[in-house]
Amino acid sequence: MLAERVTVGSDGMAVDPRTAGLGSIVRAMVTPRRQMAAIADLPWADQVAAAFGSSEA
Repeated sequence: MLAERVTVGSDGMAVDPRTAGLGSIVRAMVTPRRQMAAIADLPWADQVAAAFGSSEA
């Protein structure tokens, strides 16, 4: 997590998370999963998985 601002006081600490740029990080994580899901629907997905040493198709 990236912090925009951290405020420390006598009653505790407040952390404001940085949200700018999180969209690109989320897209980078989600896109490969969607691509793998699309590949798994193909009739030759088992051969692709076997070629790459994966048991998941």
